[in-house]
Parts: sequence; C-alpha cells; structure tokens
Amino acid sequence: MLSRLPFALLGMFLALCGQAPALAMEALSERDLAAVQGRDGFYFNLQNFSLSGQLSLTYRSPDGSTLKLGDLALSRSDDPDHLLDDPYALWIQRRGNGLADVLHLDLPQNAAGLQRWQAAADLSVTPAGGNTQALGALVVQDLALYGGGVQMSTEPGSGSGSGVLLGVALRADLGALSWRARGRDDGSEALTLSGIHLGAVDDNGNFTQQPWALADVTSQPAVLQVIGDGQGGQVLQLKVDWSSAEAGAAKAGLLIDNVRFDSNVNGAMDLGSSRISSFQINYLDMRLRPGN
Repeated sequence: MLSRLPFALLGMFLALCGQAPALAMEALSERDLAAVQGRDGFYFNLQNFSLSGQLSLTYRSPDGSTLKLGDLALSRSDDPDHLLDDPYALWIQRRGNGLADVLHLDLPQNAAGLQRWQAAADLSVTPAGGNTQALGALVVQDLALYGGGVQMSTEPGSGSGSGVLLGVALRADLGALSWRARGRDDGSEALTLSGIHLGAVDDNGNFTQQPWALADVTSQPAVLQVIGDGQGGQVLQLKVDWSSAEAGAAKAGLLIDNVRFDSNVNGAMDLGSSRISSFQINYLDMRLRPGN
C-alpha cells in the first residue's frame, strides 16, 4: 500500500513551520516537477451532514409498474475528536507489471462508533395503468460502518468499454431497520430488526472485527459489464465468481439481536435473536435489462 501522511502529523508539521522564519519560495525545475506524484491521495470527511427534500429513487419495470422510495432523508453524526485523523481516503494504487491502476475509496475506521447514519424513505408502488399505493416507510437507525471501502479498476489490456472490476469490503452495525406501515414517524404498526451486525468471521464463526471482503480487485474482483442477452439485446451484468480463487470466498457472519412486530391490535411480539454464524457468496450473477 502506498504511504499516506496522516492529517495529525501534517497539522503538527504546519504548526512547527509557522514558528520558523519565513523562507522565500523557489521555482521548481521541469525535471523536479516531473518527479512529483500525488501519492498521498485525497482526504475528506463529513461534518454536520444531512440531506432531505423531494429526492426519490424509482425502479420502473418493463410493463410500466414502479417501485419508489420517496422523500429520502439522510444524515450522519460526527466523531469530533477524530474528524481530521480518521477521514475518507480516495487514492490510486499503481500495480505495475501491465496491470491497471486501482482506485480506492477507504471508509473511516470509526473505532469509537460515533459516526452513525440515519435514513428514512416513503415506500410506494404503482401498478401499470393503476393508482399509486402507499406502503409505509423504511427507517434506518444508527448505521455505523467500520473501515472497508470500494476498489475500482479495469481488466489489463482490455481497453475501455469491456467492463469495470470492483472490490467491496464491509463491516457494519445497524441499530434498527424498520418497516413502518403508518409512516416514518409512527412505529405503532411496524416490523423491526434491531441490533444487526455484519462482518468477517473466522473458521469457527467468530467475528474478527474486520470488514468482510465481498469482492477484491486483486484476488477475486466483481465484474460490472454489458453483455449480450442471446436475443439481440444487451443487459448490465454484475458477476462475482470465487470458484477460481485458491483460498475461496471470504466468510461472513450475520447477527440480529431481536425481531419485533408492533401492532395496535395484537400488541408487541418479540421473536428473539437470529444468527448465521458463517456464510459465503461463492457465485453471484445479477443482470439488469433496460426497459422499453
């Protein structure tokens, strides 16, 4: 991995420089400029982030029916003590040997778990030629992400247009995921999954406190590409195939602390916890076909 200078050290360096006598700036020669590389990447973070309004996501099927997530609201709390030394990192890894460079987006480590996301969206469907039907709301509470991130590259020697190689690693704790039949602000009729934990596990099914690598650009990437559908058309394909990887697919665990139904008629019902100690995604082939 390329060396990267933490913001804390950079701030200390600037502070020390501020106490020294000012020096005149010197022009760099073209030879010196040619040796300059942006190896530290680009660092950024979010502070007091929130997004709300008439933003919606709509899936439209070929027959004209739609599924809509409307009035999306999104916000994130901050970790003020680590705003600068635990940022998002966008950087490029140069691999050499004829291999394409890899673009990395690394998520904050969020060791204290103070960076937490909140989200809500109204759910509705519209049958083809019919009227829109409201289906309540989806509510996400206290989603904390710990490290991981996204990688992106291309196949060596493939040129543009043949697909994108992706890597995804994820470790997450989710306070609650709810479907609320009467809207986002009314939990009287709801299905709630609380205390959701997802991450890498060892051979015994114990969480390692590390991100789960669903795909990795170096060892086994996911491929996003356009392929023929065998009928003269084209589809967008997302494919992950770990069958050719010597070590096999990475293992992940999923724990749900409680499943709860709330109802004004029947009261509340807690079904307790549920756990998948270890699972793998060895093969995934998802295809999206454009509508008419």
